[in-house]
Amino acid sequence: MRARRVLDIGANTGHFSALAAKAGAAVVALDLDPVCVGAIWQRAQAERLDLLPLVLNLARPTPAVGWRNREWPAFLERANGAFDCLLMLAVLHHLLVTERIPLDEVIDLAAELTTDAVVLEFVDPADEMFRQLTRGRDHLHAALTPAVFEASCQRRFLIADAADVPGSRRRLYLLRNPTAAA
Repeated sequence: MRARRVLDIGANTGHFSALAAKAGAAVVALDLDPVCVGAIWQRAQAERLDLLPLVLNLARPTPAVGWRNREWPAFLERANGAFDCLLMLAVLHHLLVTERIPLDEVIDLAAELTTDAVVLEFVDPADEMFRQLTRGRDHLHAALTPAVFEASCQRRFLIADAADVPGSRRRLYLLRNPTAAA
Protein backbone atom coordinates (compact mmCIF):
# COMPACT_ATOMS: atom_id res chain seq x y z
CA MET A 1 0.00 0.00 0.00
CA ARG A 2 1.33 3.41 -0.95
CA ALA A 3 -0.82 6.19 0.47
CA ARG A 4 -1.52 9.16 -1.77
CA ARG A 5 -3.67 11.23 0.65
CA VAL A 6 -2.90 11.05 4.37
CA LEU A 7 -4.73 12.60 7.32
CA ASP A 8 -2.57 12.79 10.46
CA ILE A 9 -4.92 13.27 13.42
CA GLY A 10 -3.13 14.67 16.47
CA ALA A 11 0.02 15.41 14.46
CA ASN A 12 1.89 17.08 17.35
CA THR A 13 5.34 18.01 15.92
CA GLY A 14 4.44 16.67 12.48
CA HIS A 15 7.21 14.06 12.40
CA PHE A 16 5.03 11.37 10.83
CA SER A 17 3.25 13.88 8.60
CA ALA A 18 6.63 14.92 7.18
CA LEU A 19 7.64 11.28 6.64
CA ALA A 20 4.43 10.64 4.70
CA ALA A 21 4.92 13.80 2.62
CA LYS A 22 8.54 12.87 1.86
CA ALA A 23 7.25 9.47 0.67
CA GLY A 24 5.07 11.30 -1.87
CA ALA A 25 1.73 11.65 -0.10
CA ALA A 26 -0.36 14.80 0.09
CA VAL A 27 -0.80 15.24 3.83
CA VAL A 28 -3.24 17.13 6.03
CA ALA A 29 -1.96 17.35 9.62
CA LEU A 30 -4.41 18.17 12.41
CA ASP A 31 -3.59 19.30 15.91
CA LEU A 32 -5.40 21.48 18.40
CA ASP A 33 -2.17 23.18 19.54
CA PRO A 34 -1.53 26.24 17.34
CA VAL A 35 2.16 26.29 18.31
CA CYS A 36 2.60 22.74 16.99
CA VAL A 37 0.66 23.57 13.83
CA GLY A 38 2.82 26.66 13.29
CA ALA A 39 5.98 24.58 13.61
CA ILE A 40 4.63 22.02 11.14
CA TRP A 41 3.81 24.81 8.68
CA GLN A 42 7.33 26.25 8.99
CA ARG A 43 8.86 22.83 8.38
CA ALA A 44 6.59 22.17 5.41
CA GLN A 45 7.59 25.51 3.88
CA ALA A 46 11.31 25.04 4.55
CA GLU A 47 11.35 21.50 3.13
CA ARG A 48 8.78 22.18 0.38
CA LEU A 49 6.51 19.38 1.57
CA ASP A 50 2.97 18.75 0.33
CA LEU A 51 1.70 19.14 3.88
CA LEU A 52 -1.20 21.29 5.05
CA PRO A 53 -1.29 21.75 8.84
CA LEU A 54 -4.60 22.79 10.41
CA VAL A 55 -5.58 23.79 13.94
CA LEU A 56 -8.57 21.55 14.58
CA ASN A 57 -10.05 19.64 17.49
CA LEU A 58 -11.47 16.45 16.00
CA ALA A 59 -13.92 16.20 18.91
CA ARG A 60 -15.31 19.62 17.93
CA PRO A 61 -14.53 19.99 14.22
CA THR A 62 -15.12 23.09 12.16
CA PRO A 63 -18.81 23.39 11.25
CA ALA A 64 -20.30 24.51 7.96
CA VAL A 65 -20.22 28.30 7.61
CA GLY A 66 -21.58 31.09 5.48
CA TRP A 67 -25.00 31.94 4.18
CA ARG A 68 -27.31 29.08 5.19
CA ASN A 69 -24.17 27.07 5.99
CA ARG A 70 -23.57 26.53 2.28
CA GLU A 71 -20.49 28.64 1.53
CA TRP A 72 -18.05 26.24 3.13
CA PRO A 73 -18.96 22.68 4.19
CA ALA A 74 -18.09 21.31 7.62
CA PHE A 75 -14.63 19.78 8.00
CA LEU A 76 -15.98 16.24 8.41
CA GLU A 77 -18.13 16.64 5.30
CA ARG A 78 -15.05 17.68 3.28
CA ALA A 79 -12.86 14.96 4.81
CA ASN A 80 -15.34 12.08 4.45
CA GLY A 81 -13.65 9.43 2.29
CA ALA A 82 -11.00 11.90 1.13
CA PHE A 83 -7.99 10.02 2.53
CA ASP A 84 -6.58 6.60 1.80
CA CYS A 85 -4.62 6.55 5.07
CA LEU A 86 -5.17 7.95 8.56
CA LEU A 87 -2.49 8.29 11.18
CA MET A 88 -3.89 8.23 14.71
CA LEU A 89 -0.80 8.07 16.88
CA ALA A 90 -0.99 8.97 20.59
CA VAL A 91 -4.49 10.41 20.12
CA LEU A 92 -7.03 7.65 20.87
CA HIS A 93 -6.66 7.86 24.65
CA HIS A 94 -7.23 11.62 24.52
CA LEU A 95 -10.48 11.11 22.63
CA LEU A 96 -11.60 8.35 25.00
CA VAL A 97 -10.63 9.98 28.30
CA THR A 98 -10.54 13.74 27.81
CA GLU A 99 -13.39 14.01 25.33
CA ARG A 100 -15.36 10.96 26.59
CA ILE A 101 -16.03 9.72 23.07
CA PRO A 102 -16.99 6.02 22.96
CA LEU A 103 -14.45 3.73 21.29
CA ASP A 104 -16.92 2.49 18.67
CA GLU A 105 -17.63 6.10 17.65
CA VAL A 106 -13.93 6.82 17.15
CA ILE A 107 -13.53 3.69 15.02
CA ASP A 108 -16.66 4.56 13.01
CA LEU A 109 -15.30 8.04 12.28
CA ALA A 110 -11.98 6.57 11.17
CA ALA A 111 -13.87 4.26 8.79
CA GLU A 112 -15.74 7.23 7.33
CA LEU A 113 -12.59 9.28 6.76
CA THR A 114 -10.43 6.66 5.05
CA THR A 115 -10.93 4.55 1.97
CA ASP A 116 -8.17 2.13 2.93
CA ALA A 117 -5.92 2.19 6.00
CA VAL A 118 -5.53 3.45 9.53
CA VAL A 119 -2.36 3.33 11.61
CA LEU A 120 -3.71 3.55 15.13
CA GLU A 121 -1.91 3.46 18.46
CA PHE A 122 -3.67 1.65 21.30
CA VAL A 123 -2.63 2.97 24.70
CA ASP A 124 -3.35 0.56 27.52
CA PRO A 125 -5.21 2.08 30.49
CA ALA A 126 -2.23 1.06 32.67
CA ASP A 127 0.03 3.36 30.59
CA GLU A 128 1.35 6.31 32.61
CA MET A 129 -0.05 8.95 30.21
CA PHE A 130 -3.46 7.24 30.20
CA ARG A 131 -3.43 7.22 34.01
CA GLN A 132 -2.47 10.91 34.13
CA LEU A 133 -5.44 11.73 31.91
CA THR A 134 -7.88 9.74 34.06
CA ARG A 135 -6.71 11.48 37.27
CA GLY A 136 -7.93 8.78 39.60
CA ARG A 137 -10.92 7.77 37.50
CA ASP A 138 -9.20 4.64 36.21
CA HIS A 139 -12.31 2.56 36.97
CA LEU A 140 -14.15 4.32 34.13
CA HIS A 141 -11.82 2.64 31.61
CA ALA A 142 -11.22 -0.68 33.37
CA ALA A 143 -13.12 -2.54 30.63
CA LEU A 144 -10.83 -1.23 27.89
CA THR A 145 -8.60 -4.17 27.08
CA PRO A 146 -6.70 -5.06 23.91
CA ALA A 147 -9.40 -7.65 23.15
CA VAL A 148 -12.19 -5.05 23.49
CA PHE A 149 -10.21 -2.62 21.35
CA GLU A 150 -9.59 -5.23 18.65
CA ALA A 151 -13.25 -6.28 18.63
CA SER A 152 -14.29 -2.67 18.08
CA CYS A 153 -11.80 -2.31 15.22
CA GLN A 154 -12.95 -5.55 13.59
CA ARG A 155 -16.50 -4.22 13.27
CA ARG A 156 -15.23 -1.93 10.47
CA PHE A 157 -11.68 -3.03 9.59
CA LEU A 158 -9.38 -5.98 9.13
CA ILE A 159 -6.42 -5.99 11.49
CA ALA A 160 -3.61 -6.34 8.95
CA ASP A 161 -0.74 -6.05 11.42
CA ALA A 162 0.06 -5.14 14.99
CA ALA A 163 3.28 -4.51 16.89
CA ASP A 164 4.13 -3.57 20.44
CA VAL A 165 5.93 -0.28 20.97
CA PRO A 166 9.12 -1.36 22.80
CA GLY A 167 9.42 -0.23 26.40
CA SER A 168 5.79 0.88 26.67
CA ARG A 169 2.24 -0.29 27.24
CA ARG A 170 1.31 0.73 23.70
CA ARG A 171 0.62 -1.19 20.51
CA LEU A 172 0.46 -0.02 16.90
CA TYR A 173 -2.21 -1.43 14.61
CA LEU A 174 -2.51 -1.34 10.86
CA LEU A 175 -6.21 -1.50 10.07
CA ARG A 176 -7.45 -2.00 6.53
CA ASN A 177 -10.82 -1.38 4.98
CA PRO A 178 -12.06 -4.85 4.00
CA THR A 179 -13.03 -3.71 0.50
CA ALA A 180 -9.68 -1.99 -0.12
CA ALA A 181 -7.62 -4.83 1.34
CA ALA A 182 -9.11 -7.41 -1.06
